[in-house]
Amino acid sequence: MTSHDGQTVEDVLTHMVDTGVLSPQDGSRLLQQRDDFPNLSALAETLVNTRLINEFQSRAIFEASDVELRLNNYLLLDHIGDGGMGQVFKARNCDTGQTVAVKLLHPTESGNTSAVRRFEREIAIASQLAHPNIVTTLESGVCRNRQFLVMEFVDGHDLASLVRDHPALPISTAVDCILRATAGLEYAHANNIIHRDIKPSNLLLSRSGEIRLLDMGLVRVTANSEDASTASTQTQLTKTGAIMGTIDFMAPEQAINPRNADHRSDIYGLGCTLFYLLSGQPPFTGETAMEVLVAHREQAIPSLRDIRDDVPESLDHIFARMIAKQPDDRFQSAADLYRELETCRRENGMAWLMQKVKSKSARR
Repeated sequence: MTSHDGQTVEDVLTHMVDTGVLSPQDGSRLLQQRDDFPNLSALAETLVNTRLINEFQSRAIFEASDVELRLNNYLLLDHIGDGGMGQVFKARNCDTGQTVAVKLLHPTESGNTSAVRRFEREIAIASQLAHPNIVTTLESGVCRNRQFLVMEFVDGHDLASLVRDHPALPISTAVDCILRATAGLEYAHANNIIHRDIKPSNLLLSRSGEIRLLDMGLVRVTANSEDASTASTQTQLTKTGAIMGTIDFMAPEQAINPRNADHRSDIYGLGCTLFYLLSGQPPFTGETAMEVLVAHREQAIPSLRDIRDDVPESLDHIFARMIAKQPDDRFQSAADLYRELETCRRENGMAWLMQKVKSKSARR
């Protein structure tokens, strides 16, 4: 919907009505007032000031932009995030009015065969999963040669954003988030899916307190569920980059070879996420990416109790086991981890509840 030389106010308004950006009533009214708009800039300013469109939509319509606001039956409402391969938008189904999230393959990747295959693979795998702690996939499609994935819209924030706004999360909140994420991982692992990029920004916390795991772009399908063609694809995909994942939350074995990652690598990433939620920083740091990777492999596991004296010993022990250097020393299943976390929460529940009450009182 980007404007071009020679477009008139009438052209733009008509196109906005045709694509659903404006209602026919608003479009008709503005057409009658077209003499009030000496140029497209004046029209854009009026539309934004009267909240008929937002700044994102204004840029897509009136400035040089690679974003088309209409994707088949979906109208893009706002840009809400970016991933390694795609852009994520809040959108509306023009038939049902349902608000959804749409992940669109980035235009710079549309000619990249490997990226296209990875995106298609993410769509195929995400469509197989149905769990309350995993973002639900609704449908997928292609528009103007760009693949897109339609997902449920989670009204809330990812955990990385939450920590930026609230650096010292209550322990009960952090543990509850990890518990719910563990339940989602248990389901994914039972379906032979390894996520390989567990981190705070890939966990969404809804306003109702639910956790949703998202971004299946780096998933690995384990051998007992994949056919020969999928296995061949997986081998080629893991060769496209030396490192696949996010180094602050990546297990040592995955850094050496992404194909070494299994369900215990996801547990490692979840342990690093727990540390981040409680401390505001990843467990290992360095001035370079290589220093961080080496630290994951060689530095001693930090203690949560050294960071926060309100962390119980039982939770510190669970964390240390989650990010053990060797996979065999970690929890061997998400189900085992869930049971330990649930026991820890039950044993410390009253103390954590009182901690939350005191925290709220202090803020008043």
